[in-house]
Amino acid sequence: MKPPEKSDPVFPSLGQLTKPLEWPQAVCRCFCQQCGTMREINQAQAVKLQKIAGQKISGDIKDFYFLVSYCEYCQEQELIVVVKQL
Repeated sequence: MKPPEKSDPVFPSLGQLTKPLEWPQAVCRCFCQQCGTMREINQAQAVKLQKIAGQKISGDIKDFYFLVSYCEYCQEQELIVVVKQL
């Protein structure tokens, strides 16, 4: 059985990226290319993603956004579900 082919990555629109941030603690956005979810993230999350990306952000963080290949809503690996009796 052949596994389904992955679709092309999704990219955010400029309109999505330039909307004012709503969450008071948000410093920028993170966009999932697998499911298309756009999230506002705080400074700690931005620092963590920056370290993973291995890229230094110079200037105002609000001028940047992160693209991730998957997020907590996606399952890039095989999902295992176990049902146990009470």
